[in-house]
Amino acid sequence: MDITLNLTSRNGLSLALKQAGIENPKTVTQLTVAGALTGSDLRYIRRNMYKNLRRIDMSNASMESEDFNFWGCTGLISITFPKSVIKFGYCAFCRCSRLTSINVPASVEEISSNAFEGCSRLKSITVHPDNQFFASENGVLFDKYRTVLIKYPEGRQIASDSFNIPDSVKRIGINAFYGCSRLTSVTIPDSVTRIDNHAFTGCAGLESIIIPNSTTEIGIFAFNGCTGLMSVNIPNSVVEIGYDAFAHCSGLKSVALPDFISEIYSSTFFECHSLTSVTIPPSVTKIGSMAFYECSSLRSVNIPKTVMEIGYSAFSGCCSLTSVDIPDSVTKIENCAFQDCKSLTSINIPDSVTEIEYCAFCRCTGLTSVSIPDSVNIICEGAFDGCTGLTSVTIQIRDLTVEIYHFDNHEKITDLIRNVALAYGKYIPYISSDDESEGKYYYDCDSYYEDEAMMKMRKLARVKKITRNKKCI
Repeated sequence: MDITLNLTSRNGLSLALKQAGIENPKTVTQLTVAGALTGSDLRYIRRNMYKNLRRIDMSNASMESEDFNFWGCTGLISITFPKSVIKFGYCAFCRCSRLTSINVPASVEEISSNAFEGCSRLKSITVHPDNQFFASENGVLFDKYRTVLIKYPEGRQIASDSFNIPDSVKRIGINAFYGCSRLTSVTIPDSVTRIDNHAFTGCAGLESIIIPNSTTEIGIFAFNGCTGLMSVNIPNSVVEIGYDAFAHCSGLKSVALPDFISEIYSSTFFECHSLTSVTIPPSVTKIGSMAFYECSSLRSVNIPKTVMEIGYSAFSGCCSLTSVDIPDSVTKIENCAFQDCKSLTSINIPDSVTEIEYCAFCRCTGLTSVSIPDSVNIICEGAFDGCTGLTSVTIQIRDLTVEIYHFDNHEKITDLIRNVALAYGKYIPYISSDDESEGKYYYDCDSYYEDEAMMKMRKLARVKKITRNKKCI
């Protein structure tokens, strides 16, 4: 049904439809509106006409609200905008999955970075030549001077699976290629200095990407979910890679990080299941939480001596990791840092470490030996629990080296280590995963004599060897 309405400040869209004899707004497929159009009118369309409305012409209407939003109007094929509209706001056309083209009027001054998210059939965005803020070229949206690529329409990839970014572009904008899952190739020119947040999120068809030497920043989630990406060249010009930048790139096999980044942020390579090797430069001082979480094919990693912090779950679930050297610049092994690294056979903890946090090495079932230096003052709950392959633990206690073996209960191995330390005069408190204050512990030096602690310890393990060191540690 095709309806033409003239709205005034006294009668909104809902009332105007009833006055025109339309009891069920869902029957309207084409709507022409003149007069004063408010935010309430647009909300009415979103709630009551989103499925069946195919075309709406607002060329003779005036907008009395900045709330210009057709989010979720899945039936819309064509929109003609009011000449007075100045803003396409947050999620303005999100999930308008049948829209094939957008004509941006001369009046528009602002377009949200996610305005066109989920417009899977959108092939072309055309900007009026008199617009002072935006421009278009071959259906792609840019800023006026074509230095920022704002949006590559998701539907454009149906006609072409590759795209060459113009040489004038300096920045690839937020969500620029978001959801372009069929795009297999993008050429980035030497003019680009920044790849913004979510720029290529969900581009599952991308197989490789060459980042030019001009680029200095890669934003958060920039390549998140690019499951087909097998290789990426990150030049040394890049000084910052945002968190989750390559998360869920399940096809990525290897990566060499640039020489001047100072931190690998949280979840940067989260669940990159095919990643077998990574080169970490000596400029890095921190490996963030879950940075390599569930990188199940990662076999080895070289952590440089400049790294002072390894975040929680940084290598958790790296079940192919066979060895790792923790540098003596690290003072704390954080929660779940190497949890479920089932292929680890040995671990050397340096003298710089003072605290091993909750579940740091738990369920490392391939771990056969571990050496704990005298510098360790705190071992948190479950740090080594579930290490069922463990056959040897060496504990440095002042001037003694105590070796223990024959564990009856691997689920309580962390308790055992504390008990052995206590038996030889070193108190290591028990810290709960949900209570970081000291005071929760199994045995207190003031409450038990050494022989009582030894007796409790021997119920769980045997001392294999005690060596008195020549020099007190």
